[in-house]
Amino acid sequence: MAAIRASQPVIDPDKANIRLQRSLSRLCDSNATGNEASVVLDRSVALPFIVRFLDGLVHPSAAADRVHAARHRSFIAVHFGAALIALAVLPLSLALSGPISLAEAALFGWLVLPMAIAVYLSRTGRLEIAHLLSATVLTCLIVWLAGVSGGLKSMALAWLAVVPFVVCTPNSVSAIGSPVTEKF
Repeated sequence: MAAIRASQPVIDPDKANIRLQRSLSRLCDSNATGNEASVVLDRSVALPFIVRFLDGLVHPSAAADRVHAARHRSFIAVHFGAALIALAVLPLSLALSGPISLAEAALFGWLVLPMAIAVYLSRTGRLEIAHLLSATVLTCLIVWLAGVSGGLKSMALAWLAVVPFVVCTPNSVSAIGSPVTEKF
């Protein structure tokens, strides 16, 4: 048993730490203060035209700072992606089930609202307000789903626990506090 342990390579903790730091530095981009880190869009993996499209949608006030630009870009990408998925499902739904009811049309319209919120962010640069709008849309969707699927006994109400996480942006001022009321 001692011979096997002696033949195993000894890992130097300093070298392992340096390798870990290099790996993390590829994933994270930190600002000048070093307090914030956000995952940036890897340009080698994403299609170049999508990256150029998203970069073009970032508000000029946020484009100057790489961290804020990455946050805006990821918010816009997620919200455009969610709305495009809803738009892609609509023809499939029409083909499989025929004409949709007024409630289903309202649901599809509500699922496209994230695209409007992304456009709002692109035009104004107000990320906190965009997060609040996103949380409002999600809350209304959850309440509507709960209303049509059992009211207060609906399991859809459990998703209301997700809403506070949607509102708060990582490493930024709270979206619920005074910065939001100052912008109105």
